[in-house]
Amino acid sequence: MKKFLALVFAILVSSCSSNDNNTTPVQDPVIGIWKPNRTVTVLNDGTENSKMATPCELNNRLTFGADGSFFMTNFPEGPDPDCEELVGNLYQSGSWERMSSTVYVIELVCMMPDCPNEYEVPDEVTFPDGNTMRIKEIDEDANDEIAYFYYYFDRVE
Repeated sequence: MKKFLALVFAILVSSCSSNDNNTTPVQDPVIGIWKPNRTVTVLNDGTENSKMATPCELNNRLTFGADGSFFMTNFPEGPDPDCEELVGNLYQSGSWERMSSTVYVIELVCMMPDCPNEYEVPDEVTFPDGNTMRIKEIDEDANDEIAYFYYYFDRVE
């Protein structure tokens, strides 16, 4: 009987490790600062047209905070890399929430009184690698030849 109890005790001690409940939370891949890279337009026939971000657009930033905060910096389209930031946009900040592995909701807070917040829900957000974010938006206009858009962003931080 003593051998049996010793065996049970040995099994219990060896099966309990201090790491059993020590799970490290995985950081959401969207957290960070992102800059635009290119837009790919996919047509209904499968043809893809790619457009690189202009020098001015490369200054744009999407910031997703670990606390759920969101902020965007906007610059106009154009070839001038010394362009000035578009300040005073009604919707520059807000919050984000991950709904599933590929769906995020971004709530943009209106900067003016009595104006409603806006909600952006891209059709799909994926991360082909740790430093690239791809946002897919399906074209809602069924009367044209565009099926959907891919917006590619590069991680800055």
